Amino acid sequence: MDKFYLIIITHALNMSIANVKAKLGLDSLKPIAEVSFYNAQSIDKGVCIGKYDDKILVVSQDRVFGFYEKEASLFEKQITSLFPDSEIAALTLYDTVDLYGYSIIRGGKRVRIKSGADSEVYIDIGNKLKEEDDVLKEVIFSPDEMKEMQQKYSSKEVERFVENEVGVRVTHALLLKYFDNYEVFDKMQLTEYQ
Repeated sequence: MDKFYLIIITHALNMSIANVKAKLGLDSLKPIAEVSFYNAQSIDKGVCIGKYDDKILVVSQDRVFGFYEKEASLFEKQITSLFPDSEIAALTLYDTVDLYGYSIIRGGKRVRIKSGADSEVYIDIGNKLKEEDDVLKEVIFSPDEMKEMQQKYSSKEVERFVENEVGVRVTHALLLKYFDNYEVFDKMQLTEYQ
């Protein structure tokens, strides 16, 4: 999967989508259509909401980026107060520009936020996650790739390329932490609201 803008709320079995929508201040938005998970990623305005197992999914390009700020956005505060005992993950990936982002909230507290693109880190707050440590144990670039990059770029630039690739891989690892495999997205339907 090369593009997603996703907020995942775990342990949300007893909360209906209508109730979530109302409590997040989205009552003015009207349902437009049922859309696949993949089509939801391309909707620029509005928000798509759905459920999968015990998770509520919110897809919104506008709202997901608020989770990667130094201070919590109003939307993040609303979700956190509505689900104080849940793990909340905001995950963003857009491979075309090597954009990645992840924000993890546990028990109402931000534990990790990292976002970057084009070999630049925009924000890096909190302690590394297990998924980051796991990815750092992998071979990020082959010896040949590293040699080629070292011939073309400064050591600082190579370091940034590696860090960016790690960020992309961690974002994928976090997505799989919550969903086990990519096939589940083929079956997901969300409601688009505008």
